[in-house]
Amino acid sequence: MEEGMAQSAGVAPLEKLVHDAGSLIGYEAKITRVKWEISYGHVGEGYGVLSPEAADAIRTVARSDGVFLDPVYTGKAMAGLIDMVRTGRFDSHSKVLFLHTGGVPAIFAYPEILALPKKAKLTPAPDASPRR
Repeated sequence: MEEGMAQSAGVAPLEKLVHDAGSLIGYEAKITRVKWEISYGHVGEGYGVLSPEAADAIRTVARSDGVFLDPVYTGKAMAGLIDMVRTGRFDSHSKVLFLHTGGVPAIFAYPEILALPKKAKLTPAPDASPRR
């Protein structure tokens, strides 16, 4: 087993979560504990510290799929998944489910992800005034 990896022992709630998520998209998930690995290798410098890989993953997924990931959890998780795909961790027949657990409002605390100035002033377009 790689450094930063932990095998799943006693993760029945996680198995149920994946099964339920698969059901939402019409996929019958057949899960065994042997298939589970939890990776800690993409945490970066720590909680709330945005890594360059997470920022890149957030921008990539937003552009390609219109989904915003948060910089604290799911951005780092997606960066890890992208790295695992690029390094051949999964074969071409693998089925991978990425569960986005929320946290989107946190993205606005990291303006560098959105390439916004720290004190961006939003002004309405001239024709955006309410009509009476």
